[in-house]
Amino acid sequence: MKVASGEADPDLVIVGGTVANVLSGEFHRGDVLIKRGRIASIVEGDRKGGYGDARIIDATDRYLVPGLIDPHMHLESSSLLPDEFAKAIVSRGVTTIAIDPHEFGNIVGLAGVEALMQATKGLPVRVLLRVPARVPELSAELETPGHTIDDAGTETMLLWPEAACLAGDISPTFVLRRDDMQLRRMQLAYDLGRYVSGYVPQLPIGDVDTMVAAGVRDSHVPKTINELVSNLRHGLYALLTPRPGRFEADCFAELGDLVRKRAIDSRRICLCTDDVLVHELISDGHLDARLRLALKMEVPPMAALQMATVNTASLLGRDDIGAIAPGRVADVAIVSDLHNFVVERVLYSGDLVAENGHCVADVPRHEMPAFARHTILSDMPASSRALMIDAPVGNTSAKCNVLVYSHPKVLETHDLAIRDGILQPDTSSDILAVAVVERYHNSGRIGRGFVKGMGLKRGALASSTNHNNHHVFAVGASYADMKLALDELKRMQGGYVAVLDGAVIASVHFPVIGMISDLPARELAREVERFEAAMVGQLGCTIAKRPMYALNFLCSPVVMNYGITDLGLVNSLHMHRVPLLAE
Repeated sequence: MKVASGEADPDLVIVGGTVANVLSGEFHRGDVLIKRGRIASIVEGDRKGGYGDARIIDATDRYLVPGLIDPHMHLESSSLLPDEFAKAIVSRGVTTIAIDPHEFGNIVGLAGVEALMQATKGLPVRVLLRVPARVPELSAELETPGHTIDDAGTETMLLWPEAACLAGDISPTFVLRRDDMQLRRMQLAYDLGRYVSGYVPQLPIGDVDTMVAAGVRDSHVPKTINELVSNLRHGLYALLTPRPGRFEADCFAELGDLVRKRAIDSRRICLCTDDVLVHELISDGHLDARLRLALKMEVPPMAALQMATVNTASLLGRDDIGAIAPGRVADVAIVSDLHNFVVERVLYSGDLVAENGHCVADVPRHEMPAFARHTILSDMPASSRALMIDAPVGNTSAKCNVLVYSHPKVLETHDLAIRDGILQPDTSSDILAVAVVERYHNSGRIGRGFVKGMGLKRGALASSTNHNNHHVFAVGASYADMKLALDELKRMQGGYVAVLDGAVIASVHFPVIGMISDLPARELAREVERFEAAMVGQLGCTIAKRPMYALNFLCSPVVMNYGITDLGLVNSLHMHRVPLLAE
């Protein structure tokens, strides 16, 4: 107050810049006065008495933008430890993220979530918690759980000061069917003053209204401009996560047209990342990449900035961040080129933490506990025979239900050849064998099936990233190569493995929960790029864009409408198992 009234000097002043005022919706000249990490005043003319001994940052010909806020993301998808992730994003102007660590919850339980949040302390990025709503998501009749977080554990997390909301990365079926546990946890969140996030994918309007009436506040999966508008009309915040098959560049062009014509109010539209792989983070960016896309597709600059700042702060219920205004935390990105969003310097809580694309803050590393570093506990199958599917005796072929990787995933019926009593993959029709191995309890459970859509012509892949229970799996044209890939994955204790003709040709090691590396971001990005090159160049994968991301969700039953778990083929829309052999 004394700085604002002129009775005391600020600690720091950013002078000469143009403030992107996301509250008034205008760009204007102003010096930003900062005291003890908060903005005290914005001086639009000369200040009587000057600024005393305050440190001065000259921002002449620069824009002052509030620190960017990501309302919905999964740190584990980056495969980076929190300190490495923070260093990679803060230099891009991102100062607040809200993470849903349900991967840690499923793999190492509540203690794992607590360890992860502890590892975010002292970072130059504010890390908020989207409390995992269901760990595990599916019942034990559909998939073997790794760990369980009960109501008491959920309440514990909701009470943490970092908790922003009850996360919504679960099937809407639980809300629509009035699942007792889901409604109970939603009510708990309301009672504790946390909002409920949602997942409202291309649902009939009646179902959308049911979700909103139940208290769901947002959805991060609008695919088209029509779905975005529908979300807004029915009371949702719309979180835009551009990716193949979901709100791509042409949708942003349509959005820009609507905003320019004032045909839509953009105050409840937010940009978010959801999942960003490490090599994408290094080459393209994080939330700043989404902002650049919006600007490139002619979303008005102020509206685009609001979607990455104040709109998101409003969703999160935070009036201390998201704008450059008195009383707010001094999270400021100093931008030299607004249209291309080139970030020159970044302040976090009033401290200079990034300059010219590099983090300049001292960033602590909190070592992950031992229990998070040995998580593939089950033995792998003793032979490739355990991965094979017995065929009906006396037949030369059989009609099988094949999982097709598409948006959404569907089933197709295909005739598959039988050789020596075993159903065979058919690479000429892009049909591969898949085996999901239970990872936690050494139960010996293996879910077997066939998938289409990866395009592999030879060899096999194995991975320990398999949302949400993350049982290990192998997919391929050769059962022998699948077996070798699983063995190598077990030896590594997590990551990705590519095998061709009995030899490991590429791998990426993820020692922390089987999803996260110890490596610096740029070094890991190079490893991931080499692995994707092997997938496409040597094994013949036809998914040229984000092939590892596709692999992560290939078997996942939590991505509509089908998946393959350690118990077999699953219909995740109606929550029942599906026979492999078609009727």
